[in-house]
Amino acid sequence: MLRRLRLSARAVRDIRSILEWSELSFGEAASERYARVLRRAVDQLRWNEEIDWSTPVEELPSGVFVYHLQRARVGASGRVEVKHPRHFLVCRWGDAQDLLILAVLHDGSDLAGRLSEPWIDSE
Repeated sequence: MLRRLRLSARAVRDIRSILEWSELSFGEAASERYARVLRRAVDQLRWNEEIDWSTPVEELPSGVFVYHLQRARVGASGRVEVKHPRHFLVCRWGDAQDLLILAVLHDGSDLAGRLSEPWIDSE
């Protein structure tokens, strides 16, 4: 089943910022590879009903889950696109199992603190 994708304004800003930083820090090719990893992670969530997306994080608000980009680093060719992706997709299921991406956070950030911010319930 292909779930419909919805991105919060916060997630769009996060993705743009991540890809801009990646290009400035590592070059255009690296930014394109990271964009492919992001797309692959989203596609994994949208297409796979059996995926183990439930990363246990006690601090998560009800209905919110995270999906680490590490799970999407290998392309269809079997080639590793990005050795160590460092971001989580912060998501929840919307109406009719729509996938809502609330934010994209660095895995070194204070996840509990960031998920307690008001934006998590307002999207």
